[in-house]
Amino acid sequence: MKAAQRNELCWPVERRAFTLLELLVVLTIASLLAGLVGLSLRGHFQQAVLARAIDQIVEADRLARQLAMTNPARTLGLQWDTQRLRISINGGQRAIQLAQKIELGELRQLDTDGWTTARDSIAFANNGTSPTYAVRLSAGAASKWLVVFGLSGQARVFEREEVLTELLR
Repeated sequence: MKAAQRNELCWPVERRAFTLLELLVVLTIASLLAGLVGLSLRGHFQQAVLARAIDQIVEADRLARQLAMTNPARTLGLQWDTQRLRISINGGQRAIQLAQKIELGELRQLDTDGWTTARDSIAFANNGTSPTYAVRLSAGAASKWLVVFGLSGQARVFEREEVLTELLR
């Protein structure tokens, strides 16, 4: 009897919970996976921020063209404020605020000599046309050039700066 009692005491008791070591291993693996997912999605979020900023700039251009045609008595323009990430129409009459994650880069204007650096504004004629202009937008590692064609107001997005010189051909 004494041997039977000893065997009953030696059998392990059923566990119903995780040990601290098992819990730490699972948490470590879960945090590594979450970090990898975050890194892989970061580029997609940057592209989405860029796409939204491009849409806002195109909308500001369209609105400025409409205002220039409906109000032919005065000169109208888009003013670029790179410090506050704002695009103002007609000196602040209307303004569009860009996301804080966007960097408004170089603003270029197409004239008879090719692409020249524009100051901080694009002027619109009273028939709704403007010079063709390009602006570089960045969000983290993602960067794009937005080109707005002056006569039509159509916009195109390019990845590389070299495309701007190819447009001159």
